[in-house]
Amino acid sequence: MTKDRTRGFCPRCGHDQLFERNQISHGLHLFLTVITCGLWLVSWASIFLGHQLRPWRCPQCGGHKPLSPERKSAASAVSLRTGD
Repeated sequence: MTKDRTRGFCPRCGHDQLFERNQISHGLHLFLTVITCGLWLVSWASIFLGHQLRPWRCPQCGGHKPLSPERKSAASAVSLRTGD
């Protein structure tokens, strides 16, 4: 399975991290769906939905929401005001 990578700020662990996401092998899932007479379609749909809802993952803490540099500065300003 291949992985895409992007750099972003992780608000959960507070560091710039290299976020990763797995690519879905649609050809393999289509093959499994045909071989199992459609039963694998339920698994394929759940994998696809999970990929759409939480595509990126921080390998350090498991966070799923990388922030861009603009959003990072806004999040830092909010945490300074609230004392977190």
